[in-house]
Amino acid sequence: MTDLTKNEKGRLTPITKQQSANSAKLTAYGTLKSALEKFQTANTALNKADLFKSTVASSTTEDLKVSTTAGAAAGTYKINVTQLAAAQSLATKTTFATTKEQLGDTSVTSRTIKIEQPGRKEPLEIKLDKGDTSMEAQRYRRQYR
Repeated sequence: MTDLTKNEKGRLTPITKQQSANSAKLTAYGTLKSALEKFQTANTALNKADLFKSTVASSTTEDLKVSTTAGAAAGTYKINVTQLAAAQSLATKTTFATTKEQLGDTSVTSRTIKIEQPGRKEPLEIKLDKGDTSMEAQRYRRQYR
């Protein structure tokens, strides 16, 4: 009986080895499948366009403020200033004794100053009360507005 048992076990050895090999392959396939699923999840997250639309803007001077939005095209941009704004002044033909002296017709209760500017459709309108027409009152209004 021992020879018969040895012969039967000998015939089972290749089957047992094949079973072990198949089990190892199955485990490897399961591990590979799990890794591919994790890769797919990561790839899906990377596929979102918003992730790559992040841009940054910077300026080397405080004289120019820059900003960007998500739709901005990436790249380096140079800005050349060809003309600076010039300061403007206003002159009148009338001289005034003090900065507190009321300007214009003081008999009316309110006035409107209209300033027409090139390139603008509508003039700038500033409504003034009777006591708001001195140079001092105007300076105060501009400073604390």
